[in-house]
Amino acid sequence: MFTPRVEEYYLPVWFIGITLGYFVTYLLVKAKKVSLLAQRKFWNAVLFVSFLVTAVSGILMVFRSQYHVSISLPFDIKFWHVEIGIAFAVVAIFHALWHLAYFKGYFRK
Repeated sequence: MFTPRVEEYYLPVWFIGITLGYFVTYLLVKAKKVSLLAQRKFWNAVLFVSFLVTAVSGILMVFRSQYHVSISLPFDIKFWHVEIGIAFAVVAIFHALWHLAYFKGYFRK
């Protein structure tokens, strides 16, 4: 079982990995190997799955700590909640950048 030190999170690894992954899919779109729609669907799915894992693990931690429900898991839920939360945040930044023009509309007079 993989049990890292609690203080050891991998923000740079997630950021670099996801950024490289995004640019690979961007280049595939530019080379017309993948459609823009397929690229967007892929990254929206990654956003959704990372959100879902972060949300469910957060709810499980609440049940464990606040309601003393015994939930035995073969991994450190707090570590993976934070790790997948980091991935979620990085993908969410790309998602927000895609929709920047849409968001700018909120602030125009």
